[in-house]
Amino acid sequence: MAVGERLVCFADESGLLQVCSGICVAVVCFEKGSGEGLHRVARSLYMELLGALGAPGRRLKELKWRVLRKISRRHGVCVDQLVGMIRRGAVVAETECIHVEDVEEAKIEAAYTALLAAVKDLSLRGRRITVVFDVNLVPVKNSIVGGLRKAIGRNIIETITFRDSRKIPGIQLADILAGHAYEQWRRGRKACSS
Repeated sequence: MAVGERLVCFADESGLLQVCSGICVAVVCFEKGSGEGLHRVARSLYMELLGALGAPGRRLKELKWRVLRKISRRHGVCVDQLVGMIRRGAVVAETECIHVEDVEEAKIEAAYTALLAAVKDLSLRGRRITVVFDVNLVPVKNSIVGGLRKAIGRNIIETITFRDSRKIPGIQLADILAGHAYEQWRRGRKACSS
């Protein structure tokens, strides 16, 4: 990809927002073609994923982590392979998991850290980035937008927007990565002490 080309980074979360639990935020970035709407970015990878699940062309309201896991078990498909498809198909894919101590700050911290990790190398190459958050990450909006632009550069981030994941395949792919990361994180964490 040449310097200056545009990317779209989609972000979504998974986990439990309660004290002594955790939350993971995933960010996946894809090239954005000229005149290509947000609902078209990453659509071919989304359709490829459905095909691997034995459901090519199947209409789902929304492909979320729990749905993907259920369908993959039914069809004998390894979820790690599906997650690998997303990671290989994206220009960049990052996840950040944090332990929830302060419910109010958890989404903000995880989203901010994951986004910074995802765009760090991209911004060094001078690419223009549109960031698309799932609408459920709206609490992040006021706390993160200014800080993100300042940390990464106002000229790097073109737009930060919030969309309904049911209509945006890229957000659904981010949800799958976040759900997978959360499951892995949860297995490896120690129990909280009261």
